[in-house]
Amino acid sequence: SDNATFTYVYKDMPDVVTVPVGFYTVSAENVTESVSLSQPDQWGQARYYGVTEEKEVTTDIAPTQYSLTCTMINTAVSVEFGENIDMHFSDYSVKAYTDENRKLDYLPTADKAGYFSAKTLYYEFTGKYLDNSEPMTITGSKQLQPATHLHLTFRMSEQNGSMSKPVEIII
Repeated sequence: SDNATFTYVYKDMPDVVTVPVGFYTVSAENVTESVSLSQPDQWGQARYYGVTEEKEVTTDIAPTQYSLTCTMINTAVSVEFGENIDMHFSDYSVKAYTDENRKLDYLPTADKAGYFSAKTLYYEFTGKYLDNSEPMTITGSKQLQPATHLHLTFRMSEQNGSMSKPVEIII
């Protein structure tokens, strides 16, 4: 409430919490947003959060009951490379981020999911053409939704004909 705040680790929380009369909300989370982006390593973890509507706590003998549901509020992001990418590129990777201060590098040898806050994800595919080692960068963005696992797949279009620049990479 505006008058008092109480914080507990769930396993240490008493069955009944005595508080001053007032209006209260109850919230719960498994980790904070910053921890969900940095632990157990830079790839982060799922974050679950819930909050109740505000209720009035009075001097009644019966305690005010609260019930809340926690849901995943961040997004997992995986990057996959189509089998034909290595026929056209070397030294390729994808950098993904929602914040300039935290960029995750997805390499073809790593099968990892990174966790991001549900906002705009920016990604950059970089690689070198096999025929002349010319570097190429393709950028894009995608609005992330909570409680989802976004799979970004980078592959080359398999159309017959000649290849010209810029090359289209389908996501």
